[in-house]
Amino acid sequence: MATQVAQPAANVEYPLLLGPSLAPEPGEEPEHLYAALRYDFRPASADIEQPGMLVLGKDNRVSLYLANAATCELDVLFAGKYEAYGNSNGGSSTAQGRDGLDCVALFDPVSGSFRLELLQGQYNTK
Repeated sequence: MATQVAQPAANVEYPLLLGPSLAPEPGEEPEHLYAALRYDFRPASADIEQPGMLVLGKDNRVSLYLANAATCELDVLFAGKYEAYGNSNGGSSTAQGRDGLDCVALFDPVSGSFRLELLQGQYNTK
């Protein structure tokens, strides 16, 4: 049985807080890292209303399985690799955020607020 996820209501103002990846406590490392998931093309057969599965492999490889709209089986496959964003001090990674500050806003239905977290890299899949 799928878990219902609370969504923010339209036309309502919510507080926006800086998460630990942007404003860590002194002397503490962030507990979680966040990454974007990108793909060039999504076939019409992929059912984005159904849960998928992300498999992390060796050497930063990733496989993303999505449900087929006709069969409901997880047989739509994207494969790729994780690429860390270079840091603002001239990191050597080929994956780059536009300005080193690509973020994601996460909604917390308990507190009724959004939390802004820094993206550390991206999974590029095809």
